[in-house]
Amino acid sequence: MIPDEVSHLLDISPDPSILVSNTDLDILAVNASMAELTGYTRKELLSLHLDTLLPKLLSITQDPALNLELHSIQGRELDLITRRKQKITTLVQANTLGKSKRFTVFRLNILGKTNRRNNSTALESAQLDGILALSRIFYQTSLDQALEIIIQVGKNMLTAESLGIYKIDSNHPQLKSVILDNPSNFLPPTISTVDFFSHYKESQFSPPYKPPLSPLMERAAQMGSSFVISSPLDDANSISGLIVAMGPSDSFPPEKQASLAAMNLLVAATEGVFNNFILKSNLGDRLTKTALKKAIGDTINKYTPEGILYLNPELLIQQPTYPLMTWDNSKSTIGMAANFRRLLKHFL
Repeated sequence: MIPDEVSHLLDISPDPSILVSNTDLDILAVNASMAELTGYTRKELLSLHLDTLLPKLLSITQDPALNLELHSIQGRELDLITRRKQKITTLVQANTLGKSKRFTVFRLNILGKTNRRNNSTALESAQLDGILALSRIFYQTSLDQALEIIIQVGKNMLTAESLGIYKIDSNHPQLKSVILDNPSNFLPPTISTVDFFSHYKESQFSPPYKPPLSPLMERAAQMGSSFVISSPLDDANSISGLIVAMGPSDSFPPEKQASLAAMNLLVAATEGVFNNFILKSNLGDRLTKTALKKAIGDTINKYTPEGILYLNPELLIQQPTYPLMTWDNSKSTIGMAANFRRLLKHFL
């Protein structure tokens, strides 16, 4: 097939595209959008070396990790040099053709400063809205309501398709989901403790171009999720659970540092919510027991005319009943209590 025919095939794509030989990076064919973007004619582009248009591309292709990223749906951000020596920031994605892998098609998308600024502003706005929403979790009447807020905030801040909170199951060797928002079934209902302690004891950020190094990354690759972010939950300085987010298919992963910062915020909120409701539950139990003891004591005092002393395990008087207090006004209650305690010790 001659270069002109290949160029017309590339014209099907609306994105600026170049067909390149992998042996020497010579440009073999271009489409009309590429010629329009660079300011060169098609004939002039065919006489150029790819390094003239994308100066940093050669170093990327020689780095295995960066080359994987270049060939992923995420691509790489590179400056394109036009005929007038102007720099245009573009997102470059590579696709190798055929089993022999002799040729590669590079597709470019323009990343304008205005668009990037707008995207950054929108992300910052979403994060601020998320922080405001998280401030309301401690006012919820139930744990489920608080966790639902965390899930929705987390999905927005991480641009995630699925997000789940897992806790270690005391009855089985696994982590069980406490709450899942999982419309595409990217996340499993349980995670084995072997996988957990082998892979997820530290925060992870895994875009799709990296080799899958954990079961969750393998699951993401199989199901088409664009990224995986996970972070462990701590309870009294011991790992007690996990938060996992997976991105939608055919989308770009978010920025790594911002995503990990957002995940740390979700972890802190989740740990705070669990501890808050544990404290509320314990306090409620104590109040119930105290109220029950008081009700029993009041009933005994009301219907028992004899004097009664309530003692603790150390034989200290906790509460004398009213009849005991009126046995002898000439003697103090404290003195009576001390004498009674000595008498008990004599018999015990």
